[in-house]
Amino acid sequence: MNKSLSIIGLAALLLGGCAGSATLSGLTDPATNSVQGQAALDTALGLPSTADPTQQLSDAVYKLNTAYSQEPTPTRAAGFAIASTAKLANDLATLFGTEISRGGKTIPNPTVRHIVSLLAPWRSEETYSASFSPVSLLTDSLSSPAESSRAYPDDPTPVQVKTALEATRSDLNRIVSVLSDANIDAISAANFSVIDPKGTGGARTKIGKADLLILRGNAKLICSYLNFVLGYDITFSSSSFDSSKTLAAEFGPDATSGATVVSTRLLPPAPFLGLASEGAANIANAKANLLAASADLGAAATDITSRGASTGSPRWFAEALKLSAADLSNVSNELSGYLTTQTNVTIGGVSTGVTVGDFLTSPSALRGYLPSFTVSSSAGNYTFTPVEGSYDAKFGNLFSTGVRFRPVTLNGSKNRLDLLAEFLNNLQGK
Repeated sequence: MNKSLSIIGLAALLLGGCAGSATLSGLTDPATNSVQGQAALDTALGLPSTADPTQQLSDAVYKLNTAYSQEPTPTRAAGFAIASTAKLANDLATLFGTEISRGGKTIPNPTVRHIVSLLAPWRSEETYSASFSPVSLLTDSLSSPAESSRAYPDDPTPVQVKTALEATRSDLNRIVSVLSDANIDAISAANFSVIDPKGTGGARTKIGKADLLILRGNAKLICSYLNFVLGYDITFSSSSFDSSKTLAAEFGPDATSGATVVSTRLLPPAPFLGLASEGAANIANAKANLLAASADLGAAATDITSRGASTGSPRWFAEALKLSAADLSNVSNELSGYLTTQTNVTIGGVSTGVTVGDFLTSPSALRGYLPSFTVSSSAGNYTFTPVEGSYDAKFGNLFSTGVRFRPVTLNGSKNRLDLLAEFLNNLQGK
């Protein structure tokens, strides 16, 4: 794995009440609500890829959540979980897309791609793997390459981002809670099915225990990411940090003087990227989420093996989506291994050891991981050379042998967030 790391802008990829309930009328008894909710879910999953399923998914989530609350059953839990994860995936993809248009060019939005693929595996653009593992969480899930030039008028404010992340985490925790409280051991025999979202002509797919374990495990993986992000202070006032100020305006005098520039000039003032008030607890929960996800995916692999392939139609959900027991077992083992042992990853072409568990057990402020640097300029371009020894090269003991920042050259019309992104994208193992 060749991974890059970006801390700034990590939460700006997510915005706005992704799974808020629709305002609907006509709620009746639990059986009717369940039937109507499942019908809305089938309609949403059966729509062509070019259609907008937002209303149907909103209806399904609202009706099935109400039905389960009125009278819990395994099938209502299954329907609610599928509808909720599909709605979250749809809202994220609709709001942000898997690609972003910036300055006349299109760049990938990898964090949204990862999350959409986990929430709605039938929309996945990549093979199911440990692509959302702890290593990815800390070295690639934020952006690859890091998205720069966040100083756009329509971008969410830091406070809006934090609120949105908390709301999304709450929605995911509801999914986990329902699937933990429900008797999902009984679901495989309940003969519950939904429209196959990858099928044609109204084909259906059965939902079993393994399928719900996959949904719950993936929800826990995303909760881990959100808990990690919310472990740090990510809010700041625009009056205290002008993210649109050009490099020429900000660092022109430093290029002339030759003085060393302290790393804090790249960031809003503290406590930004320091531990939040409940930061240690959130990051501890991030580790717990990963362990729980590993257990769920491992259990799903075991269940898939024991139940075997479907005979006839409909097929099992995981079987229809080609999520094999071997792949799930590999992801489960990688998740557990990253938390308990040192793993070698490639950073900027150089292998270095990573111990994610230690990092999450003893988190520290992220501000200390950035370098001081010197600045030189030529023909409108600025070169920023990191000062070795000015930063925590081991990133709080995440990297056993450490990493180094490489020099970056940018046009003076770029801004500080462009520079920060390039610094982080040009990390190299030692």
